Amino acid sequence: MTQVFIPAPFIDDARDSIECRIDQGAPPEWTTLFEKMTSGAAVRRGGGWSVLVDLTRDELLALTDEAQYRDEYWNTDAYGVKESGCTIRQYAGAARRLSVRLGEEVAK
Repeated sequence: MTQVFIPAPFIDDARDSIECRIDQGAPPEWTTLFEKMTSGAAVRRGGGWSVLVDLTRDELLALTDEAQYRDEYWNTDAYGVKESGCTIRQYAGAARRLSVRLGEEVAK
């Protein structure tokens, strides 16, 4: 198990996407990841709020996949978000921080 703080803005941003994956028959780690990140109590961390979760390796990899997608979505112009000026700063920052942290954790 790996303990991870998931920023609350990331949870707000990714909630619908993960629910959609689950509805479309995603592997079971997506369901358990979703349950953990939406049922945990938010704690004050840094300048915002996060949920502390214990993740299995499969859940960690699923969360890493979602964080990398969200980071690319908000922080590059791969989807036209930056160019259109529609970036949501809180979502972009949370996705970047989480993606970097999880990338380091997975590399261990």
